Amino acid sequence: MKRIVIICAVLLMSVSCHKPEDDGDVMRQIVFSAAPGTKATAGISETAISHWAVMLFDMENPLAWYYAVSDSGADIICEARNKRPYRAYAIANYAKDGLGAFDPSLIQSEDDLLNTVSALNGNSTEALTMFGSVLLYQFPSGRTSIGIYRLCSKVSIMKITLDVTDVVYSDKQFILNALYLTNVYCRSTLSQDDLLLYGSDESWYNAMGWHGSGSIDALDALLGDRGISASIPDGGSYNVMHSFYAYPNATTAGEDSRDATWNPRCTRLVIEATFGNKRYYYPITIPEMKRNHNYTVTEAVIHGPGSLDPEQDIPGVIDVTLSTTANSWDSEYYINENS
Repeated sequence: MKRIVIICAVLLMSVSCHKPEDDGDVMRQIVFSAAPGTKATAGISETAISHWAVMLFDMENPLAWYYAVSDSGADIICEARNKRPYRAYAIANYAKDGLGAFDPSLIQSEDDLLNTVSALNGNSTEALTMFGSVLLYQFPSGRTSIGIYRLCSKVSIMKITLDVTDVVYSDKQFILNALYLTNVYCRSTLSQDDLLLYGSDESWYNAMGWHGSGSIDALDALLGDRGISASIPDGGSYNVMHSFYAYPNATTAGEDSRDATWNPRCTRLVIEATFGNKRYYYPITIPEMKRNHNYTVTEAVIHGPGSLDPEQDIPGVIDVTLSTTANSWDSEYYINENS
């Protein structure tokens, strides 16, 4: 993981803050530091912080709040009153412009922060948006950590095996062309997965297929690997892990749709391949996705030709081993408050 270490300019702002009432209510300095993760996956640093912000909200006076930002992974310094409870929030790798851009100077309240919308294309494989909070009571001495968590879900596939059951196809060449996610929901709020905009078509990407709803380069980098061109012999395997990053899609298996016209449906990991000079699709459905969860296909075993439509399954043509784990990525990040 690369860590940018530069001296940051600290921006401090207070709104309608009361004056100290006694010697115990004096302003004090608080230093927040980002404890770096140490592992990366396939050269991608999933715990890197390129820029981040801290916001403090006075629990006794909602109109009193403070924020500070760092344009690097460097420490952040805030000031707050000594004997007052605060809710501290940390926001890392947020979009600075475009859809879902976050500007702490525009936040007017704690609810305003919690309901801030984040867009998937504000993420990158080098800087995934993260968010978390902690209550601070009178800033006790020592360290207090803010656990910050990724807004996105991670979908990985580790192994693809060819085990042909029909002798008609046993001598056909199988070429893995691409792996990608479809029916991707692209909106969230900082505090929770966003269902309020659920039916909005513009909130979805790769609807019913790769570029089924247009193309955006930033999203393509998160959601697919194309041009793989890997030959898999019968009885052989492709053992290169691929990982993709999408915002959670809460559609359940019972709510899933295979309609030919668009409506909300589950996200799918699609294996696209050429088998005997014909293109086929092998969709793997992932229902009820949650933020900061890892959905891993440990092995997909293909037995024959797939579907001609990335939205449709062919019964018995693929066996999938899929595991779901929470908060199990290579490293977790913590923001430390040093009093």
